[in-house]
Amino acid sequence: MILDKSEIGSVLQSAIGLAPPIGCITPVFGGCINRSFKLVDNHGLPYFLKINSNHPFPILKPEFVALSELYKLYMEGTGLRVPKPLWHGKILERECLVLEYIPMSSSASTGSWRQLGNDLARLHKIRGPAFGWHIDNFIGSSPQKKYINSKLGGILDAEPYWQSTFDGAIPRLSVSRAGWIHGKDAGII
Repeated sequence: MILDKSEIGSVLQSAIGLAPPIGCITPVFGGCINRSFKLVDNHGLPYFLKINSNHPFPILKPEFVALSELYKLYMEGTGLRVPKPLWHGKILERECLVLEYIPMSSSASTGSWRQLGNDLARLHKIRGPAFGWHIDNFIGSSPQKKYINSKLGGILDAEPYWQSTFDGAIPRLSVSRAGWIHGKDAGII
């Protein structure tokens, strides 16, 4: 995929106020579904750009919506630190997502891991009006259909969700992709 700095710069200038020209575009590694890049604008401000490589569905829009919700919780002091979602749209006919760039470090201390665990626990204590998410989204590249169950009355019970949505497809797919199922046992799962 060839990235056109001027095209990206002009789209993002009008969308988020990025100061063109883009100084550099550097690949960021870690994901296996989409391509990701660190952009640096004319003022030296970094941004994170994720481009939907070839997935036929708009998989980045639900991510934008979810990160927007999580960022709002973070700003209210009840959520986990996530990058601020800045823009979702198309550049050169590719679905794109632009986020605040957060530098990563490999020198995490025991205290930072403990803080992450505490933040995740606090995040999972937040209850909505019903179990589930209000839009379809993805777990990796696998579709996750919306599931709102108001009958649960605030009781967090995900079992009906997993049964109705995946019917065991995720474990079956994982085991199959890992190559653990061969021969006559292949039809058991």
